Amino acid sequence: MRDIRVLNSGQTAYPDGQIPITKETGSGQHEAVAVEATDTPRPMGSAADQRLGQILLAEGLITDDQLLRALDAQRATRAPLGAILVNQGAIQENHLTIVLSAHLDTPIADLKHLVVDVDLARLVPEDFARRNLVLPLRRDNGHLAVAMSDPSNVSLLNDLRLITGMPVAPYLGHPHQPHSHP
Repeated sequence: MRDIRVLNSGQTAYPDGQIPITKETGSGQHEAVAVEATDTPRPMGSAADQRLGQILLAEGLITDDQLLRALDAQRATRAPLGAILVNQGAIQENHLTIVLSAHLDTPIADLKHLVVDVDLARLVPEDFARRNLVLPLRRDNGHLAVAMSDPSNVSLLNDLRLITGMPVAPYLGHPHQPHSHP
């Protein structure tokens, strides 16, 4: 921790957990303001902040018992909750995909009716694409549109950006939809 006793003229020391910022007053001068920084995120209350199981319950797509059974299986297998619910027959995959798309605010890639740009698809090595369940689709406003099973995986999005040299626009693809890599 910095010694707050050693201050240069014009500096102000703030206690731990506060971040100094300034606010311009009408006189052209800035007055000091400190905002509190906490370790716990503040609830936003939006659908994106809710857990998938709670959303599926609220939509009436699964029951409490189905969610509890899937959560027990998830603790044992560490598989994604949605995949477990589909495997247990609690929800159809297309219903799950629609809910995930809304929850993640990500469009759905219809891999059955989509024409893939083969040259763009070749930008991603086949073994990487298969291992991570990704498929480059097309250019989309200067971005590489990519179908993926988990569009919230920031690490994977960064890897794709580094591999292709292009910013990535994620699309949600059914993990079990048939698609092949060129």
